[in-house]
Amino acid sequence: MKASRIRGQPWNSRSPVIHQTDLGAHLTQAAGGNGREILTVKVTHNDSGADIISHGSIRFNETGKDFPFPLTNPFLRASQTPQTITLELTKTDGTTFTTSTTLYYLPNPTSPQSVTRIDSIYGGLQVRTNGPSWETVFPYSFYISGAWLSSDPGNLRRFRDLGFNVLHIVPGGEGMGYDFDQLDAWFQQAEQLGLWIMYDMRHSFQNPEYVRYQVERYKSRKNMLLWYTADEP
Repeated sequence: MKASRIRGQPWNSRSPVIHQTDLGAHLTQAAGGNGREILTVKVTHNDSGADIISHGSIRFNETGKDFPFPLTNPFLRASQTPQTITLELTKTDGTTFTTSTTLYYLPNPTSPQSVTRIDSIYGGLQVRTNGPSWETVFPYSFYISGAWLSSDPGNLRRFRDLGFNVLHIVPGGEGMGYDFDQLDAWFQQAEQLGLWIMYDMRHSFQNPEYVRYQVERYKSRKNMLLWYTADEP
């Protein structure tokens, strides 16, 4: 049973539970391996257990059954802090099994900018710019040298025409490593060409002031997709 399509991990026999230490093993033992008993399912918001956002039933050992709930549910509020979502399964004899996950439901940005979310169950990225629709993005790129971009104004368009969709410029080794006026021009050209940005902070991510400056400068760009620190630390 999956806790979240967008964030989290599958609920399985190793997931933490409140009333039992191994949910899958206890359910299998209780069902006698025949899968005939029905469990009542209740999905609640936060810790009170009173705000029911989804419910239904499921057989022992049944897989592939979802219990969806809309984000328009009145119990859900957009917030900068995670919200607790609890799954409760009840046997016919009253035995209850519970486990929890967290839901991040962020408020809409106050200025035009991109929003990226990670699908941690199935993998992949989804991004939204203007409006409510999400676009699935498969990032396809390689490290780009600023010297190569500067050598010919048409190089960025050639890069796009080859099928790449993410601009990942490698900074120099001094300070933050960028000529920001030149970087602004490249990012603007990338937006016009329909290219996403992976912003590289490999030389500055351990300096909070440098990070704050760069994030504040570029967080409102509509084609910002990812923030990069290092993949080979």
